[in-house]
Amino acid sequence: KQFYGSISLDPHTAKKQFADLVEEVVGQFTADRTVQVSITVEIRAESPTGFGDGVQRAVKENCKVLGVVPAEFE
Repeated sequence: KQFYGSISLDPHTAKKQFADLVEEVVGQFTADRTVQVSITVEIRAESPTGFGDGVQRAVKENCKVLGVVPAEFE
C-alpha cells in the first residue's frame, strides 16, 4: 500500500538524474490519479572554510523565491 525510496544524487548530474527519476519512477505512480505522491528534496553543503557573504545571500534569496524551507547556514 505504500512505497518509500531514497537516492543520493551527484551534484554535477543531479538535473538529469532527477528528471530520469521522475520519468521512470514517479511517472509510474502519477499515471494513476488515485495515487498520492509526495517528493521531498534535501540539500546539504559543507565547506571547511565556511561560505562567503555573497554565496549566503544568493542561496538564501534563491531559496526564498523557490520555497525552500528551512534554508539556514550554520
